[in-house]
Amino acid sequence: MDLRRLQAFVAIAELKNFTKAAELLHIAQPALGLKIRKLEEDLEQQLFVRHSRGVMMTDAGKFLLPQARALLAQASALKQVMRDFSCPPHGRVVMGVPPNVMEGITGIIARRAIQELPDVNLNMVEGLSHTLEEWLDDGRLNLACVFDGSDETTGRPGQVLYEEPFVFVGNADALRPEDGPITLAEALRQPLVVPAAPHRLRALLEDKARELGEQVHVRFEVESGSIMSDLIAQKLGYSILPASVVSSRVQRGELAIRPIFQPDWSCTLRLVWPLGGDLSSATQAVIKLVSEVGEEARKSRAGA
Repeated sequence: MDLRRLQAFVAIAELKNFTKAAELLHIAQPALGLKIRKLEEDLEQQLFVRHSRGVMMTDAGKFLLPQARALLAQASALKQVMRDFSCPPHGRVVMGVPPNVMEGITGIIARRAIQELPDVNLNMVEGLSHTLEEWLDDGRLNLACVFDGSDETTGRPGQVLYEEPFVFVGNADALRPEDGPITLAEALRQPLVVPAAPHRLRALLEDKARELGEQVHVRFEVESGSIMSDLIAQKLGYSILPASVVSSRVQRGELAIRPIFQPDWSCTLRLVWPLGGDLSSATQAVIKLVSEVGEEARKSRAGA
């Protein structure tokens, strides 16, 4: 099907006038009329009815209009993607990351992006997993790193970056790592500082508690990773978190952790992107780079 004929059809349908459509497309009106006749012959349907004030679409034309717009949009996107193959990745990519989780890794990503993708403007913004997914939906992000997302649970394509264990977190003076692992049931019974719903980690905690016949003993609900760590450091509660969220404070001696067992429990960090979206060459290049960094992080954790 000739896309130029579809373009002519859409212009006439939107302007409801052959003369104005011909001016918009910079072609003679007889040539425009010929395109429409050829399109009608191809489809074996009459698309317009002329009247004294212009033209009116037939039922077949009304059905075709949204389909034609979609085809033209897809053709335009495909043209841009194919054009990108002829030059290095370039453009702006916005990626969301959860607070504290990717400390150290974001620096590696940024450094490699400067070296390997000099024409890509990589922007990283911080937010909780459910917020990042909302920003993906409304187009503010091209990519997002989220906890325990999957194709089934989020409806978005993506890939695993790495997995890491949940740990029981407390003030360094109040929690003794030498006591060894703590059962998840015992950890859930402690006064906890936890994210508020609908945070992904809160949902995971509630699900695990139900499986064990326990309840999450909530002392504080907090929407900030730094505030959560501050409350724990001030001996106002404990928490159950991925190890990387508190790794820097553990290294500084402010917090301490104990492994969790019965059951062993880990979370998955995934890189996701919008469903059905046309990924630019820049976005694809960033996905490849972040995946490689994630693979290195997986190997590092496995060897630790």
